Formats: sequence, C-alpha cells, structure tokens
Amino acid sequence: MTIALGRFCTGGLIIAADTRMTWDDGSTYDAIKVKSKVTDSGVFVIAYSSLDADAAETLVSQLLLNFSRITNKSLTGVEDTVRKTMVKWYSDSKESHSVQLLLGVFVPPASGNDGLALYLCAPPNTITR
Repeated sequence: MTIALGRFCTGGLIIAADTRMTWDDGSTYDAIKVKSKVTDSGVFVIAYSSLDADAAETLVSQLLLNFSRITNKSLTGVEDTVRKTMVKWYSDSKESHSVQLLLGVFVPPASGNDGLALYLCAPPNTITR
C-alpha cells in the first residue's frame, strides 16, 4: 500500500508519499515514489502507487520525458500529454498493470488562466483534476 498526499498551499502545492515497497513474498525495502522535473513547459511532480513498481517507474519516466516536449504550454497541453502517454504505455504493455499517479503541475499562467493543478491519474485514460 502506498500513502500519497497532494495538497495546495500558499503559493504552490505539496506532493508526498511513503517510501516502503513490498516484494511478492512480503519482504520490504525503501524506494523513492516521488519524481519531479522542471522543463520549459513547467514544473511537474509525480507520486505513484502500483503493485508493479517497475511498470510504474516506466510510465513515470515516459511522462517526465514527454513533459519536456509539450508544445501547448497550458494545463490542457499537460492533460493531453498525460492522456496520450498513458494510453500508449497501456496499449504497449503485455499485461494489465494497476497504477495510480498523483500529479502536481505548475505551468506559467497565460491569459489569466490558473497554471497550478493537482491530478489523480490512472491508465489507460483517467485524468481527474
């Protein structure tokens, strides 16, 4: 089980997650479940939960890579990128993986739009603000 928290605060947001991972045999180890990236498009932070940590890490790595390729530098552009990346990752997978992501985003506001958002995401295409 992963415990993750996303919370808006004055001037930003906070994302946190526990560090305990569990093998199939019940043994545990510590790992970092929160990843971040700063790009020209914005600032992105992802916490993940999954029964298959390697699958989740693959999806998170692909998302972080694709965030630097966003051409529509807006929350809509981020949402489109997340949805397309998750759909492709899900369709390319040979197995069904249960992965949930908590995504925090800051995109520099344009035209008075709020550039700060918190999302709950689950492949293949669920993205809830």
